[in-house]
Amino acid sequence: RRRHTRSLCDWSSDVCSSDLGRREVVGWKNSPQDARSLVEWRRRFADCFSRDGSFATLERSTAAFGPERLRLVAERYGATHAIIPRDLPGADVLPFEKVHANLGYVVYGLIPAAEPAASAPAASGAAP
Repeated sequence: RRRHTRSLCDWSSDVCSSDLGRREVVGWKNSPQDARSLVEWRRRFADCFSRDGSFATLERSTAAFGPERLRLVAERYGATHAIIPRDLPGADVLPFEKVHANLGYVVYGLIPAAEPAASAPAASGAAP
């Protein structure tokens, strides 16, 4: 698993602009220490990983709740990508653009496709 994580980090540093830095909605490793930030961290964790808002029903990926929940969380927190464990049931068939994959993870782009530009009206031959 560590090899796949390292490969994912290498890929993201190659393709992401350096001015973005590392952004994540929430993670276990960097839990805050002050009360206000800890409350926000807990709320984000529940939004992303809990079925009912408690820590007793955590999933290991927001994708376990389906694409609509993943889309909702992405919109709420401004997430542009999701890193999904490859062994999660359904990880390879989510309705998002697959932008990277290795043996351990699949990365999906979560930004909806742009609406097609409205086609210009046909020229009538008359000047406006």
